[in-house]
Amino acid sequence: MDSAKEIARKMLAVINADRDGIMVAFTKSFIRLPVSLAYLGYDFLDTDSRSSRFDDKIRFAELIKNSLSEQDVLPRAIEVFTNEFTDRIDRYDVLKAMGNVSATVIGGATFTSLTGVNLGKVLLSSMLGSIMSGFAISGILTVGAEQSRAIYTSLALRQRNFERWYKLKSRGDLDLLYFIIEDVVGPYEKACDIAEYNPEEFKEICKYFFEGL
Repeated sequence: MDSAKEIARKMLAVINADRDGIMVAFTKSFIRLPVSLAYLGYDFLDTDSRSSRFDDKIRFAELIKNSLSEQDVLPRAIEVFTNEFTDRIDRYDVLKAMGNVSATVIGGATFTSLTGVNLGKVLLSSMLGSIMSGFAISGILTVGAEQSRAIYTSLALRQRNFERWYKLKSRGDLDLLYFIIEDVVGPYEKACDIAEYNPEEFKEICKYFFEGL
C-alpha cells in the first residue's frame, strides 16, 4: 500500500506541467492503442454481457456525435473528482500544518478567500493539460478500439464506486469518458477513498500535497 507521501507525490505528478510530466503523458499515449485493442479483443470474446454492452455502444455513439465537440465535456467529467477532493479538505488542519495562517484567522473563511486560489479550477486546468498532451497523439482515429475500452472501464468504475459512476453518467453519459481521465484522477480518487476510513491519513496526504505545490 502506498504511503501518504507517495500518494501525494502521484497527485502532484499528474498536475505538474514540467518536462517530465509532459514526457509521461506522451509515453502513455503510445501505450493507449495496444491497450484499447486488447479491450476490443475481449469485447469480441465476451458473449455473456453482449446485450448490455450494445446499449452502452449506443450511448457511446451518441456521446461522440453530440458531446465531443463541446469544449467543456472533459472538464465536466474531471470536476466530479476535483470537487470531491476539495470538498473533503479540512482547511484548518491543512493551512495550520503548513504554517500559513493561524487558527484564529481561519475561522469560517473559505480556502479560496484565505489563499487567493480556487483549488478546484487549478487542479482542473492542470489535469486537462496533462490529458490533452497525451490523448491527441492517438486521437479519434482509434475510436473504434476506444469504444470497447470506454465501456469496460465505465463498468469497472460502476462496480468499484457507484456514486462516482452515477455522477458522471448523470452529466450526460460522461462515465464513458472515464477511460480518458482515469490516469490523472486516480490518485485523487485514492486519497478520497482513504478519507472515508482513515481521516488522519488523509490529512497527512493533504499536508504533503500542499507542501509540494
